[in-house]
Amino acid sequence: MIRIGVVLVAGGSGRRMGNKLAKQFISINNKPILQHSIDLFYSWNRNIQLVLVLPEDQVAYWKSINDPTTLNYTICNGGKERFHSVKNGLDALDNVDYVMVHDSVRPLVSHEVLDRCLASLQENTGVIPVVSPTESVRIIDGDNSLHLDRNKIRIVQTPQCFHYD
Repeated sequence: MIRIGVVLVAGGSGRRMGNKLAKQFISINNKPILQHSIDLFYSWNRNIQLVLVLPEDQVAYWKSINDPTTLNYTICNGGKERFHSVKNGLDALDNVDYVMVHDSVRPLVSHEVLDRCLASLQENTGVIPVVSPTESVRIIDGDNSLHLDRNKIRIVQTPQCFHYD
């Protein structure tokens, strides 16, 4: 059986949204967005090993609004940058074959996408879901505006998936 680790990175502060509450804690349908993401992965596969990475100063708040014992997951502290937070999450995993690193405020990824990522890891060491842009895309270079062929562009999504080793 393939052992899957999921690292949910929840390091946002909500500054860009102009909100005092970090976006992962905003409630949708009476549940924090972060809980929707946790539920998404456990509804996809109950056997995953899930690590939730939060800024140290947000851990107590998360525990106060949610009971972390309802599902078996580990909470670890984030780092200064996303790289450090992901590294902390990876270090908290134990004996997994594959890893999925996912942004905690993106709870709408489908089970089909997760299945396709997992299947792709059978043949590849790393995979990421991507989408094609529908908008026109330009590069501004000084006074020049350069057209880009959107058929050659992909927008990277999460989860970012790879072999743990």
